[in-house]
Amino acid sequence: MIIEILDKIDKIFRIILVPHPRQDLKKLKKQWNMSGGSQYGSVYDNRRGRDLLPFVDGVIGMASTLLYEAWLLGKIVISIQPGLIVDSLRTLSHKKGIVFIDQYESAEEEICNWLFNLSSLPKQYNQIQDELKLHLSAAKNVADNVVLFCDN
Repeated sequence: MIIEILDKIDKIFRIILVPHPRQDLKKLKKQWNMSGGSQYGSVYDNRRGRDLLPFVDGVIGMASTLLYEAWLLGKIVISIQPGLIVDSLRTLSHKKGIVFIDQYESAEEEICNWLFNLSSLPKQYNQIQDELKLHLSAAKNVADNVVLFCDN
């Protein structure tokens, strides 16, 4: 869907496709190249999406931890899940600043709008979300609870 939209619009975008850890890399690269994706970018292997966040303007995905992490860091995020029927995958739909698409009928228009908004933002745009503060002490809190549990 993204490649078809990029083919129609008159703007230049570079895509870094980061496979899911359980995804077959060879199949993904083959599908990416066959669908014309190579003209927009590459499939990156041996890299975690998290490591690339400082270098990207926006993140496109479905329902992933990477989308949430990108949003926390102030990246422009779009979650594309047309035809979604599993309500537990709507977590990001309630986050301010995330474009969430769950209908086929509006998907192309919303993706185009997202891409144009992305390209018009200043390169230094980063509005870190307040929710990030909730995660800063998460590891310590978990460790403290594990220690407390073991002491009992």
